Parts: sequence; structure tokens; C-alpha cells
Amino acid sequence: MGHRYPVSNSVGRPTSFQPEYVDQVERLCRTGAIDTDIAEFFNIAVSTVYEWKTAYPEFSEAIKRGKAKVDREVADKLIDRAMGAKFVVQKEVKLKSVSYLNGKKDSEEERVEVSRSAHGSAT
Repeated sequence: MGHRYPVSNSVGRPTSFQPEYVDQVERLCRTGAIDTDIAEFFNIAVSTVYEWKTAYPEFSEAIKRGKAKVDREVADKLIDRAMGAKFVVQKEVKLKSVSYLNGKKDSEEERVEVSRSAHGSAT
């Protein structure tokens, strides 16, 4: 038997919480969203996010699950860097060359070059 969602609070405005928000907030948090991002996504105040966390435990748990994955990934990357892992930064640069003949544009060429640089140090 699932959790029943109240149609309205005993005082104040009716809640705008919907059961489908549980899955949505978990996916949102997997992208690194924080409470202010959650509030913006659902078009609510941050204080409402806090209220929903208290009133709907499954909403709170979904946030924790989503954030846990991102937290693990960040921690793994920090450990890699602390241990001297090397990584490559790739940057694309768009170049354009124009040829002129007798003061008028004769031809134009665009190309993209990729530059790579290694960062980090070996242990």
C-alpha cells in the first residue's frame, strides 16, 4: 500500500506536491542539483523543498539517492587527483582563413583544430 498524498494541508494553501515528483527529483539530483535548483525546477520556494522533505519521506530519500551517486563520482575524482592521476584536457578551436586577390575576398576556409594537454603528476 503506497503513501497517501494529502489534497490539502490542515492550514494554508493546498500542497502542489505530486507523486511523480519523487522520480523526477531523483533524476534531477543525479545531475548535481542542489535544493535551490530543485526549487527552481518545480517552481516553488526553497522553503517548500524543505517542507516536502519533511512531509514526504520518499521525496527526501529520492534526493539522497540522487545526490549519493554524484557525491561518489566527485569523491572518486578527488581521490584520483590526490593520488596523482593524469588527465587530458581537450579544447577545440575554430580557425578561419580568408584569401584576398586584388583587394577582394577570393576564398574562405574554416577548420576546427583540437589541442590536447596532459595535467596531473605521476606518483
